Amino acid sequence: MPAVGIALRFIVLTLHCIFSATLRPSFMALLHIPLDQIDEARLQAVINADAAESRTIEYKRTIYGSAHADYSEFLADTSSFANTSGGDLVLGMDATNGIPTAFAPFTGPLDPEILRLEQIVRGGLQPRLANIAFHAVPIQAGGNVLIIRVPRSYNAPHRITRQGSNRFWARSAAGKYEPDVNELRALFIAGPQLADRVRNFRIDRIAKIAAGEAPVQLMYPSALILHVVPLSTRVQRFPWVRLNETFGPSYPLGPRQPTGLASTSMAFSRPRTPIALPETSS
Repeated sequence: MPAVGIALRFIVLTLHCIFSATLRPSFMALLHIPLDQIDEARLQAVINADAAESRTIEYKRTIYGSAHADYSEFLADTSSFANTSGGDLVLGMDATNGIPTAFAPFTGPLDPEILRLEQIVRGGLQPRLANIAFHAVPIQAGGNVLIIRVPRSYNAPHRITRQGSNRFWARSAAGKYEPDVNELRALFIAGPQLADRVRNFRIDRIAKIAAGEAPVQLMYPSALILHVVPLSTRVQRFPWVRLNETFGPSYPLGPRQPTGLASTSMAFSRPRTPIALPETSS
């Protein structure tokens, strides 16, 4: 029995180490928090937790400058997030070896800087990257930390085109990098594949209901079917055109301009080829 107790304590300790190493960094990331809810306390919690730079967050001490190298770095940072999983750029945060240590707030006017950065992204990437959000976090000691949230793009890959450049960037836990040929091929086909998966999901579910293979037996010969597709709330460039070719017009429900957490519900029209449901005996 003592051996069993030792073994159980060893298992618990091992699981604790695994969860501490894997879950805490993702929990301390900012991407799961609505941008307008991030304040100084949230950023201080990131510092206190030693939340290192990762696939979805990067810290910068200063705002990007006006030199060509600064513009190129900003475009590389934003496109790498968009081409991978999305993420946050935190400007005004000191970091040592990727670990945030203190605030380095920007004390100048932010509106002109935000406008300048928006113009850089608008004119420096192809295809254009939409829906980048900026959020200034006031710091009690003075100044602001600027957070730039880049959503994952479903119109990837985006390449840098400024001043004749033709470079693609992606992202890993170690930071941004230039993807190889195989990774680029995967990025180019990821969007169409997602549309195909949604279409096949719908066709498969309707076929099973029509064949009487639904998890719950239907009581009536007619049914109204609602398909819920669990897409990210940050999907703004989803390839709806490919779905429209099969099912007719399909539109996201809710406001056209995202406010806070955007709705992920989708309204699908009836299929062009009606599918008759089997009759049930009473």
